[in-house]
Amino acid sequence: MTFIFPFMNFFQPGVFWPQLADYKPMLAFTLLALIVGFARKSAYPARNALAHPAFVWLALFILIQPLSLVKSGIMVAVSESAYWGMYLIFVWASLLLIRDERTLASYIRGMLAGAMFIVIF
Repeated sequence: MTFIFPFMNFFQPGVFWPQLADYKPMLAFTLLALIVGFARKSAYPARNALAHPAFVWLALFILIQPLSLVKSGIMVAVSESAYWGMYLIFVWASLLLIRDERTLASYIRGMLAGAMFIVIF
């Protein structure tokens, strides 16, 4: 899962096969990644990663971002929250999947393979 999740994030099956877009395949992959991440025992406490200043600043940025659109209407700000929230959930799922050096290497290989798919395609 640590290889396939970042690869699929770049591959975007709902874009590659538009017939799948209505089923939101990346949302399903993300939920599966969260389930797998919670089920696995980590070599470090996940709380440490979620309390890291980089994650805290990312979360703060994502929470503040929709506030700039409140003047356009509350529903516009809520829609923007849903858009930006997926970035936060991706990072959260990634932190849960990476539990030791071996899974980190697998995760990086998945990111590289996904990026190379985009470059070659």
